[in-house]
Amino acid sequence: MKKRTLIVIATAGVVALGGGTAVALADDDTREQVTRTVTGSEPARTDLTVEQAIAKAQEAVKGTVGSVELEDDGSGWDLEVLAEDGSWHDAEIDAKGKVVREASDDDSDDSDDSVQEKALDKAEADALKAAKVPAAQAASAAVGSVAGTVTSVEFEDAGDKPAWKVEVKDGGGVVHEVFVDAADGKVVSSRIAPADDDDDNDDD
Repeated sequence: MKKRTLIVIATAGVVALGGGTAVALADDDTREQVTRTVTGSEPARTDLTVEQAIAKAQEAVKGTVGSVELEDDGSGWDLEVLAEDGSWHDAEIDAKGKVVREASDDDSDDSDDSVQEKALDKAEADALKAAKVPAAQAASAAVGSVAGTVTSVEFEDAGDKPAWKVEVKDGGGVVHEVFVDAADGKVVSSRIAPADDDDDNDDD
């Protein structure tokens, strides 16, 4: 999930920038590097578990969480919530467990979507609402199969078998993809995450 963030940093006393204020536009992949370079400090890392992040998001938006992902730098969580009225909301939770942003998707941005794409989106939303197993339960089932820390949970409506894809980082730093049946909460399969997926949650 790529986002561009306006970063305003007071740089008085930073000789390289000549003092004053530096304004940079950075995405998730460069925000941590900018923070380290200018402030000389690491971003605060969250102690919030995935279950706690989900609960916080649902306090802000009444609905069903469709995805949750740990920030690359470990400083918080990004979530997508399907509200009870059918609208999608994005929520960001910081290291202290505070919801720092909650925004509804703008339907006007979907004007160029094809009828087929809209139908698929609705089908996925309907499948998510019908799922008997919520994201938090899927996360719990995944770590019961692979010991480690959950870094993301995502609902996938693949044909007649909707499932949750849960990424778990084990004690050795290896990321596993665990698939949990959205109907009964049983682990269907697991595998080592492909290299590109592993990089997405690499916080080194």
